[in-house]
Amino acid sequence: VILYDSSFARETPKKLWLSTGIRALDHAVELMYYPTASEAPTKQLCLTAISQLFEYLPKCKKEPENEDYITRLQLASFTSLFGLGLNLKGPLGLSHTLGYALGSPYNIPHGMTSCLTLPSVVRLKADNPEAAGQLARILPFTDQERSGHDQKDAIRAGDAIDDLLTTLGLDATLKDFNVNEDQIARISKMATNSEQGELFDKVVSLMRSKL
Repeated sequence: VILYDSSFARETPKKLWLSTGIRALDHAVELMYYPTASEAPTKQLCLTAISQLFEYLPKCKKEPENEDYITRLQLASFTSLFGLGLNLKGPLGLSHTLGYALGSPYNIPHGMTSCLTLPSVVRLKADNPEAAGQLARILPFTDQERSGHDQKDAIRAGDAIDDLLTTLGLDATLKDFNVNEDQIARISKMATNSEQGELFDKVVSLMRSKL
């Protein structure tokens, strides 16, 4: 049984609350390009969650005691991960594997790892035509129109997430958590399970961009 009670959530520290919302966004976004995720209900629910998170996270930052906003975000968080048990196996995607490599080893809160990784991972995934096609679908749910060019629209989706982080006051760097250049290779190895190759090199560049 899962109970969502907005009165309890009112006591959650606001940075923790908002960054946890970004973690929910991470779930929804990475499920959009998950290889075996179904269109219905998984991707349709993820798009709904993305829309709700983009709308109500900024509203909740302005009015943190508004229980209607809190409830809508609780339901969006549930919706973002509802499809996890439906034909899905293994970790969600690169943003999550980077989050695991950053979280416990460097004492970075779960939600803040998504703030550090998700926009850049979306832009990296835009290089893959199949993933780009799914990520481009996000754009209208961030209150923007699609151009018809999947790669460009996927990049714009990543930029929209960056803009949301700025609005919420959640933009951060690795150095904010005492993670420096000498740790980049180790983090990239943990996330990619390799020490060389195209993906490893891309992740190294992605991590350096967050210093």
